[in-house]
Amino acid sequence: MKKIVNLKTKIAEKFSMKNLDPAKKILEMRINREKRLLKISQAEYVEVLKRFNMADAKYVNASLGGHFKLSKANALTAEDEKALMLEVSYASAVENLMYVIICTRPDIAQAVRVVSMYISNSQKKHWRAVKWILRYLKGSSDMALCYDGRRSSAQICRL
Repeated sequence: MKKIVNLKTKIAEKFSMKNLDPAKKILEMRINREKRLLKISQAEYVEVLKRFNMADAKYVNASLGGHFKLSKANALTAEDEKALMLEVSYASAVENLMYVIICTRPDIAQAVRVVSMYISNSQKKHWRAVKWILRYLKGSSDMALCYDGRRSSAQICRL
């Protein structure tokens, strides 16, 4: 702590600065401090579900169900399916999920990797997989990325 105070004093000699309270929120991430534990969550950001009309969806317990057999082999055939995919913000949904991965939820990385392969040729079954991931986020919005001062790596934990 002495080193921090000394550094702040030296910086204040050269620059005009304010000593603010510890950050509680930054870039849609909530920061909670508990003794030696730092928890970073995006519970509020998961409200992105509303953008994709998923706010009232039932949650699921897995990031991607094993019943999804996704591939690029099947081209869009039905005209109504093509029309649906033109209306769906598939790429936007995947981009939002990538942001969540990078910031606080590496537990969905594999599932998002799978659906991101189909951004250029997404089909109805791919959109169902993205919605599944969004439903998982809804049910696990109380999860956070936790840094423990005694460990060198982060873990997923509950808020």
